[in-house]
Amino acid sequence: MKALMRPGGGDSGPSDGDQ
Repeated sequence: MKALMRPGGGDSGPSDGDQ
């Protein structure tokens, strides 16, 4: 989900894809 660099934190957040 690193490709989805959304306002979730990228690989920092547990659910960056959802966020």
